[in-house]
Parts: sequence; C-alpha cells; structure tokens
Amino acid sequence: ASMAASTIRANGVDHSIHECPSQYKTPLHETFSQLPRGSELLLVAVVIQTKNSMASWSGAANDERDEKTGKFLRWAEGLCSKLAEKGFWADAVE
Repeated sequence: ASMAASTIRANGVDHSIHECPSQYKTPLHETFSQLPRGSELLLVAVVIQTKNSMASWSGAANDERDEKTGKFLRWAEGLCSKLAEKGFWADAVE
C-alpha cells in the first residue's frame, strides 16, 4: 500500500511522512544497527523556514542557523520520545 505524503505544519515546523525507498534501507540498517530488520520504515522530512539565506555566511544567518537547529533537535527529540513510548523505534539525523 502506498502512502501519500502531505505536509503538516505545527509550531513553525513543516513535516511530511514518506515510505522509505528501498535503496535507502540497507544504508539505514548499516547506520542504525539497532533498527529492527524487516520492519516497515517511514521517513519524516522536516523543513523549518528561515528569514536569512542559509546559503551565505553572516552573523544573522549563523545566529538563526543555531536557533533553528536547536528548534529541530527539540522537535525531533519530542517526536522520537513519543514514538518510543508507543513501542516504535525512532532516531533523528540533523
């Protein structure tokens, strides 16, 4: 069964859930040894909008980059914790 992705916005974080393409499964198992083999894998893509261009370097962009990275890490930690509480394996990569 195919899962159609739709983007969800919550607290300034846009995310969408996708079935894991087969070409990513082996590298994911190599990277995350604790990942259960043979289980269905879903990926969550995350986008956080910025005011400054992240393609260039400036003090304002660097400060915003740090702020948004912290926001992502807090969001991801919360999501992983909620999934773990329900018995699912989850991890986040920045």
